[in-house]
Amino acid sequence: MYYNILTQLKTILDSVTGIGETFDYLKLSHDEQGNISLFVNTSIYHSWFITRSKCDSELYENKYVLRKHSFDIHGVYAQKITSEKTFNALVDTVLNEFQNEANINLLTNSRLIEVPERVDIQEQEFTNVLCQWCTIPLIVEETKAIERFYFKDWDDCEWVLDDNELDKNQLDLGY
Repeated sequence: MYYNILTQLKTILDSVTGIGETFDYLKLSHDEQGNISLFVNTSIYHSWFITRSKCDSELYENKYVLRKHSFDIHGVYAQKITSEKTFNALVDTVLNEFQNEANINLLTNSRLIEVPERVDIQEQEFTNVLCQWCTIPLIVEETKAIERFYFKDWDDCEWVLDDNELDKNQLDLGY
């Protein structure tokens, strides 16, 4: 499910006009020259990364598992005279895309449950270039529960993997 959600988030991010390069992982090198070769495209940095920072699992009815994935979208934009304004406008556009109902419906078997209330934007050096850097947190919840394990025979307590899916609406979630 993680790869499906990641692909869908990248599709939404790619739909933003002027977004630059997007990656569904944190793309870094071990040294400065490596980073320069990875990111300098027409002599500017203009890239976005999607990373998963956390994954929580909740057990329902003692056998169904639902996961909540915490993703961070990182944007980096080389500092120029007008780039702070440009970057902040781009951050607003990215936020709008993730709050857009049509894009939220792109998420198959998952839903965006927390849109960011706060976006961290700062200046920092990236391979000796002063850049605007932002982090946009998103929380996505799976809407299909997976039945993971059950006892096949209580006497010998053999665990059996069962990948039956159950729609979240079929569970008693207590709310």
